[in-house]
Amino acid sequence: MLDLGVHGVDLLYWLRGEPPSRAIGITSNSTKTYQIDDQGIVAMPWDDGTIAEVEGAGTQKRDMNSLEVYGSEGSIITSLPSHPLMIFSSGKWSDVSVIGQEKSIIDEFIEAVEGNREPVAPGKDGLVSTSVMEAAYSSRPISLSMKRWHP
Repeated sequence: MLDLGVHGVDLLYWLRGEPPSRAIGITSNSTKTYQIDDQGIVAMPWDDGTIAEVEGAGTQKRDMNSLEVYGSEGSIITSLPSHPLMIFSSGKWSDVSVIGQEKSIIDEFIEAVEGNREPVAPGKDGLVSTSVMEAAYSSRPISLSMKRWHP
């Protein structure tokens, strides 16, 4: 979850402009290929009542990382690069063309260091995302014995 899910957490932090108030996570090592989790979910609430969840899985088909945002005024859904950005607003769906990044994030970082300015993705953003993931890994879901209801 940490290697894949952290990118979704970082994106949510960028979109919201503030970190969530807490994080709850569940992970699994389904394939047993490596001695780390290969899939997981992080749920994150904000103080204003917003709830978001991020899923990350090494078992997921490549390019199937989607973003879905639902709000009171509309929705945004995408699974770039394979599917277009779709926006629902004023009662209808619209496809939106997304132009590729002009330069890589690494090139932008190098220019920021050489130009003595803060990069687009500063280290403090990484610290926030890593802190959210640490909180998710530290959470302890309560195990339920389903045998009680299902013999």
